[in-house]
Amino acid sequence: MNAFGEHNCSDETSSNQIICPDEFALCLIKIEECNKNQIFDFRSAEDRKALPLPKSTPMTMDDLFSKEPNKKLKILHRDNIFIANDEITERRMAILATKLGYNRIKILKGGMDGFKKEILDYKPLENPQTILEKDRNQFRLYAQQIIPEILKKYKPSDNTKSDKPKRVLGGC
Repeated sequence: MNAFGEHNCSDETSSNQIICPDEFALCLIKIEECNKNQIFDFRSAEDRKALPLPKSTPMTMDDLFSKEPNKKLKILHRDNIFIANDEITERRMAILATKLGYNRIKILKGGMDGFKKEILDYKPLENPQTILEKDRNQFRLYAQQIIPEILKKYKPSDNTKSDKPKRVLGGC
């Protein structure tokens, strides 16, 4: 918290920025209008299916070395948000990506586990004392209601086809 009572989520000690769960919740709420952020999801397929993130790109550590994510990570004027279940995994992926030459990488404070705890499973304060606590309480209650609806809208169907290219037989 700074001198004005504002909450600052940035981490001054690393080259990668940290976004707080409130900022990520706002990003999800405004996902249709905002093209500033790209979400790269490092969670397992089961976790992605249970809690899908709109407009996210599923990735693994090996994908950082392949050609397709290379194109997406280098898009100008877009911030790359790395999401995993925990912040340690996000930091590892962000450090690796930074060493590979990618920039504008942000990680979610506490990972998706922290996001679920602070936003989706939020317990409102009984008696907020400051304006900041009242505003945070009001926003988190609003986000707690609207984000599950947004996530349902982007839930993948069960009959998705494989993205693997088909083998072409024959020739000229």
